[in-house]
Amino acid sequence: MHVLIESSGLEVYGAGRWLREKHGARSRRGQWELHLALDADNGEIIAHVLTDQDAGDTSQVEPLLNPIEVPISQFTADGAYDCKPTYDAVNNHSANAAS
Repeated sequence: MHVLIESSGLEVYGAGRWLREKHGARSRRGQWELHLALDADNGEIIAHVLTDQDAGDTSQVEPLLNPIEVPISQFTADGAYDCKPTYDAVNNHSANAAS
């Protein structure tokens, strides 16, 4: 399996926006990171993790790989994941994976 990993920031607006518009009160916006692992062959999401903005991308590689039960032949991610913890997590899952 060829695995793609990506993350994206999300901003959550809710009642706080209404309070600010109605009463001028400041609200705390929620900021989250959605981390996805996809099967490159069909685009299917095979794992996901939702974290707060303080969780680093590389800390989520292992949780994204854990549900994958088949060997990974290739791993692709952007530069934010280009570090030893990412390579260690991929090698622990599938020692022969190309990255």
